[in-house]
Amino acid sequence: MRMSGKIFPINFSILKNNSNPSKVQQALIEAIAHKGGAISFAQFMEIALYSEEGYYNTERPKIGKEGDYITAPELSPLFAECMARQCCEILHRLPGEAALLEIGGGLGTLARDILKTLESLHTLPTVYYLLETSKNLKKCQQQLIQSSLPSLFERCVWVDSLPLDFKGIVIANEWLDALPVHRFRITEKGIASCCVTRDALHSLAWIETAPIPEEIKILGEKLQNTYHLPLGYTSEINLSSRDWVNALAKTMKQGVILFIDYGYPGHEYYHGERREGTLTCFYQHCCHSNPFFLPGMQDITAHVDFTFLSECAVKAGLEASGFTTQALFLLGCEIAAERGLSKTQHSLFTQQVERLTHPSEMGEIYKVLALAKNYPHPLIGFSFRDMRHKL
Repeated sequence: MRMSGKIFPINFSILKNNSNPSKVQQALIEAIAHKGGAISFAQFMEIALYSEEGYYNTERPKIGKEGDYITAPELSPLFAECMARQCCEILHRLPGEAALLEIGGGLGTLARDILKTLESLHTLPTVYYLLETSKNLKKCQQQLIQSSLPSLFERCVWVDSLPLDFKGIVIANEWLDALPVHRFRITEKGIASCCVTRDALHSLAWIETAPIPEEIKILGEKLQNTYHLPLGYTSEINLSSRDWVNALAKTMKQGVILFIDYGYPGHEYYHGERREGTLTCFYQHCCHSNPFFLPGMQDITAHVDFTFLSECAVKAGLEASGFTTQALFLLGCEIAAERGLSKTQHSLFTQQVERLTHPSEMGEIYKVLALAKNYPHPLIGFSFRDMRHKL
């Protein structure tokens, strides 16, 4: 998970009067000028995170002590071991050869530990695909797996697009939250789009524009009516997640997709108390809500609306086959199975389990959504409690 223990003010004033903008800032300035003075927040995120000099394509550390946040696979191999048990169950029930595809694999830790566990369970996939848009992270993944699992390295294949006629398992851990989102606000004149411009001091700033893209207008009005959103309410809509779900549904012949991320069902996502949305930025293990702070050098995320995601999946021909918290999913995969540990090892194990499952840590805010195609079987990860009724 993207986790940070610190929340305190950051010196945002360094953005003011920046006479030597970075390449990302320059790209944003040019995009704003090209669009006549404002760009959508989705386009801002796309440039800040995924352009050639964007956050995910720099060599600056992102994950771990030297980076900006920590993720569950880096915290403990227990997370991957549990994911591997769920994968093992699915692979056993899929006829013939089946593959595994991981999207947005970070440093490669999850892939390494899943492969290691599946090998010990004698249930390896025919291929372990890794779809990674960041050249730097792709390099990290290749180096880690080749050095730690040389015998399985040839089983790993890095791809730039979704494999065709895919059969198997798709895993996306903390990937949806970094997809570009549109921001909207409820105003007296209707739904406004929260876009990005430059103010009188030439700094990046918010601007509300209208008319907005018709699709955002329709979805925003639907959310306003469904959840009775008041004037001034601001939040996000993730059209990119819908596009990826559609693409996955089209390419998958048979199998299961597992999305693990922080987020809520729609009625919680658009709760009255969450009136400023869920936009969160991470910089050197500090979290804040200013996306204009050092663009290209900080992570920018938004929580996942799992109701919207599951509705899009069903429309695309997939079935929502499980939804629960990360804590209950890991317990369903028998995270606390007897391991024959020493007293010291057991103490460490207990600490790791606590952090992965505790409500105030990763356990509750992180959810797991399973989407299936031509796979009618139950999944062990949802055996403790399936919360699909909340979607």
